[in-house]
Amino acid sequence: MLNSQLCAIAFAHRVSDLPSPVKVQAVRLAVRRACCKKPSRPKQVQGLTNEIRVKILEACPATVAGVRDAALIGVGYDTLCRSSEITAMKVEHITIGPDGTAMIIIPRSKSDAAGNGRVAYLSPETTSLLIHWLEDAAVRKGPLFRSLHLKGFLTNRSTHHRFGVS
Repeated sequence: MLNSQLCAIAFAHRVSDLPSPVKVQAVRLAVRRACCKKPSRPKQVQGLTNEIRVKILEACPATVAGVRDAALIGVGYDTLCRSSEITAMKVEHITIGPDGTAMIIIPRSKSDAAGNGRVAYLSPETTSLLIHWLEDAAVRKGPLFRSLHLKGFLTNRSTHHRFGVS
């Protein structure tokens, strides 16, 4: 809030053709001291709990989009991946085991500066959701989660644009 107040003061001075007091070193120092006296903690959104995940999965319709979204929620929950990591996943990164579980390679993540990737394991429930998605959508290779046109047609594009990832 302090930053927006400083911007307002600077703007008022600029409009009046006056020198901005905001740029004076004494003002900057006073602002820093005020911020240190009353630190604010960033607000964090509640994480996805198993109870919420179950409700979301139950609400997913039996459409191609609903099946995809259920698989996407399951994979995200099991792997703890960011949306950009999920959209980078490919079918080729999945290995389904005989015990009803699967593992998936996360090729690169924000915390993986070297780009070595990591392996994440999927629960039997998520593996089932993922298999259902791959079979319903006839996805064999390329992006794991794909966009759907408004009429329900599957594209070859990943869901990057759905999450605002370019």
